Amino acid sequence: MSLCGASHAWGAPELNSQAELMARGLSGTGIDVTLPPLADNSNAIPLQFTLLAPTGKKLISFEIIAPENPNRVILKFKLGQAQSRLTFSTRIRLATTQEVWVLARLSDGKSLGRSAHTVVTATACFDET
Repeated sequence: MSLCGASHAWGAPELNSQAELMARGLSGTGIDVTLPPLADNSNAIPLQFTLLAPTGKKLISFEIIAPENPNRVILKFKLGQAQSRLTFSTRIRLATTQEVWVLARLSDGKSLGRSAHTVVTATACFDET
């Protein structure tokens, strides 16, 4: 039974929050994330990452998560064909200074994850307050 529609246990971190992502204990092996340390325009922050699957495994999907954004999941992408290596570049919008996470799902069901920190000097995302 849940109280006020809450679907998680008391004291449990929210899904894709910084605390929950850190608690997963994900290995960052094979993930290289490039994000500028200082962003003066939070509307279009360049993000690039390279994913390298461990030997004998393939990459099947990836996610970009910004835990401090009102909508935490920036992108969720399922690869049409499993890959052993992938390089991806985009621009993202951030609400505030934070760690941006890149998560990769492997063919054996395991996940990898790594974060990069950026300081945002002007915000682009606003919540409803």
